[in-house]
Amino acid sequence: MVLGKSRNVWNVKALPYHVAARNPKVKGIIGMTFLDQKAQIVRDQTTSHVLMGRIGVPILTLGKALGLGRLQLLIWFASKISALVNDKDLLKVFLKDKTSASNLASINFLQSYMNYVPEIAPKDFDIAPVLLTQPDADKWTPYELSRPVLDQMSKVPVEVVQLPNGGHYPVEHQALRVMNDSIDRFIKRNL
Repeated sequence: MVLGKSRNVWNVKALPYHVAARNPKVKGIIGMTFLDQKAQIVRDQTTSHVLMGRIGVPILTLGKALGLGRLQLLIWFASKISALVNDKDLLKVFLKDKTSASNLASINFLQSYMNYVPEIAPKDFDIAPVLLTQPDADKWTPYELSRPVLDQMSKVPVEVVQLPNGGHYPVEHQALRVMNDSIDRFIKRNL
């Protein structure tokens, strides 16, 4: 989520930093992950299987170079969608949803996402304060994966709020309450 001057809020999930790096009018960034997908440990832990992180990503690059970039894959084939939520019954619902866990992603998108270089390096980022709302039971993108990016951000305030018992997509009552309260405070402080 990126907070803009016009009070418009864009929810771009794991990519708020990249949006803010292109828009100096941003007043604050709220995210659940701040990942460097080029880091091998991040690739290993966020892709569907370690082989996808080690072999699949170079194959995506080759596929794009061969002109196959418009081909689409089910998102669960490339990413660790099995860890989207911690509730197994709810996961079954998401896995049937073609707008969510059963969605398609093009080779072009996956390749660009896995190899993205931000316009501003985290160590140089000075645009807006950052709030990470980190589900503490996230089995897909735990805090350890965001920490290398956040630790480099020394020119802006960075706040990390743990969402109790929250899965990657936090649906747990206590996690949602803490997330909503922390976002509300952050917005009031920064707009």
